[in-house]
Amino acid sequence: MAGDGDRSQSRRIAAFRQVAAERLGRVNLLWVKLEQSGSGEHGAALMRELHTLKGEARVVGLNRMGE
Repeated sequence: MAGDGDRSQSRRIAAFRQVAAERLGRVNLLWVKLEQSGSGEHGAALMRELHTLKGEARVVGLNRMGE
């Protein structure tokens, strides 16, 4: 049964990596927009993306990333 848990964790990590790559793309774009405009709106959106990424990391057991 340990093999099933390992495979399940591997699938969760693979899914996280895909979602994280997309989220980091949005983070990158928001960072550039924030630097260009200085808008609080972009800063707030950037923080939401980062906070969500942190939570998603913890869900899949990447606790150090979640810190």
